[in-house]
Amino acid sequence: MTLQMDKNKGYYIPLTSRLQSYNIGDCRLSLFSHLLQFYEMKYTPADIMGYSSGLDFQIHKINTKHSLCFGVSGRAMEIEEEFAEIIGLKIEKRRAFLDDGIARSQCCEELISCIKNGRPIFASIDRFYLDYLKIKKAHMPFHAVILNGYDIEKKSFWAVDSLVDDYVEIDREVMLDAMFATSTLKAEAVAEWFVVEKDTLTNVTKPTLKQILEKQCEKYHVGGGMQGNFVELIRFLKSMQKKMQENKNHQTYMKYQVAMLYNQIRDQDFEHYFYRNLYFSFLENRLESREFQLMDEKHFLNLINKDRRLWLKLSQQYTFGSDVKKRHIRKLIYYLEAILKVEDEIFSKLSICE
Repeated sequence: MTLQMDKNKGYYIPLTSRLQSYNIGDCRLSLFSHLLQFYEMKYTPADIMGYSSGLDFQIHKINTKHSLCFGVSGRAMEIEEEFAEIIGLKIEKRRAFLDDGIARSQCCEELISCIKNGRPIFASIDRFYLDYLKIKKAHMPFHAVILNGYDIEKKSFWAVDSLVDDYVEIDREVMLDAMFATSTLKAEAVAEWFVVEKDTLTNVTKPTLKQILEKQCEKYHVGGGMQGNFVELIRFLKSMQKKMQENKNHQTYMKYQVAMLYNQIRDQDFEHYFYRNLYFSFLENRLESREFQLMDEKHFLNLINKDRRLWLKLSQQYTFGSDVKKRHIRKLIYYLEAILKVEDEIFSKLSICE
């Protein structure tokens, strides 16, 4: 049943609750694409990723109750803001730190003010607090919603969530809890959101793909870039593999760490937002439209399909909840090395595009 808001009892921005039928793109990419649509800019989640930082292999620290572990992600966290800068669109990014409740009230006032002035809000939240989601409760502070209404009488926000095909209503206090929440994935009690600066809409220009691909190739090889992260993770796994033979503590830690890596890789492959597929689909479409050209296009397309297959096979090597065996570690290292070799060649080809 479609929720109806009494516009006489609050503020409302006529942003459609139904996202375009993009079958790829995580919640942030999908919602940012939806926000751009509101301002009459048609960019898909694949466009946003492909025209900005592109493919990535991020390693991030996770402080768990067991120990410090490492997680992986196929996208940069600031990709939406980066894309906005590339096309000349300015966004006003806001951060509020929790301190004796003052930040909560000020944050709430700012959110309501933006909605009152017709500015939809892209807000980062922890989906753990969202009761309308019929999924297993787990902390995920990188989820996002677009706030497009506020009911004064009910003291609740109206929002668009990529996981729901309708408007959702979120109690004001629940919304603030979800924005300021801390967890193993988010150490600081800080709320983050942004809005588009309307007066910059006339400055928007189409990005130049060849220059962007050149930057992506440079970024791939720099220190701390994707290639280096692959190498460091493989080196770490091999080191821990040796230590496991000498120390039971290392065995316990490694089983927990390897299970975490497999689960994150599996999530990013079997769910619709698998970032490798998102980026490669973008490149395939741009090649087809002749936005850029390669010397051996057929070989390049074979490489990206090989890369897809390797990630898929890797994600199938471990079943969630099962005991981690030595073979799981060997397979993880084997496939990561194979993927690194293929992606090295992919970026080598992209570096000489025309």
